[in-house]
Amino acid sequence: MVQIDDLEGAKRAGDLFDYRLMIKSKRLAYDGRGNDVAKSKHDLSSIVTALGGFDRGLYVEKWAPFVKELAVIVARGRDNSIVCYPVVETIHKENICDIVSLTIISSSLSDRHHQSPKTP
Repeated sequence: MVQIDDLEGAKRAGDLFDYRLMIKSKRLAYDGRGNDVAKSKHDLSSIVTALGGFDRGLYVEKWAPFVKELAVIVARGRDNSIVCYPVVETIHKENICDIVSLTIISSSLSDRHHQSPKTP
């Protein structure tokens, strides 16, 4: 991950990671929103504009091809209680989360993930 503050920084990230690049906003970005894929240096300027500019806090990640994306939400309450929700598969269309599907995993794996961590 590389923070980019100007177009030259974005081009340097492209030289470092090669293209395809995932450009992301640090603010108002979730479920595939607030990001875009640059396929070449010619895409950078329009993507930066579409994401709200460098003031939005932009960064670049190397493109990572994947077959599936799994997600887990862990939430902490005001009383410091922690809840872990089940693993789900997220299915994307044009880099935007379109469907969230409950993923079935073996009960032994599920049991291990729901146990409290042991203290030394």
